[in-house]
Amino acid sequence: MKCARLENLLLPYLENELSPEKKLEVEAHLRTCQNCSRELENLKKVSLLLASFPEFEVSPALQTRLYSLPAQFEMERRPRWHLLDFFLKPSAQPVIAAACIFLIFISFFFYHPDGRYLSQSFKEKINLSLGRIEKTVAKMEGIPGYLPLVQKNIIDSLKHIFQPRADMSEKI
Repeated sequence: MKCARLENLLLPYLENELSPEKKLEVEAHLRTCQNCSRELENLKKVSLLLASFPEFEVSPALQTRLYSLPAQFEMERRPRWHLLDFFLKPSAQPVIAAACIFLIFISFFFYHPDGRYLSQSFKEKINLSLGRIEKTVAKMEGIPGYLPLVQKNIIDSLKHIFQPRADMSEKI
């Protein structure tokens, strides 16, 4: 048995918690290893010193006061922070940031001195964007009629790309 493994078994050995087989293994190792024997003697001394300490009896009144302390601190702490807990959660931080940006944008839009001109420029840009989208959709509607005309050229190009060439096979 190795010393490192035996160190974990010394306390159970002292308290007679080991099985008879393990107890025999520990005793055999202790006969051969002086370091582990010294460690066992030190543990025996420590346990005797701990046993010599007097035990103090705590009064029932003190026990109830001590057991009630955590509940009192918990009750005092909860009302202060429960409103701020939402803001401290990492999942709420992006939502709060987006809300702040939205509020800044809205306040800039409504309270800016040139708010009327901003709304006109927004309307113009939206109309330009819608016009571009309509033109793109109109062009896309013409594509299905054009595809059958170029289908043969596309198929020939693909065949040419994927067919092995005779001059390439000779080089390999």
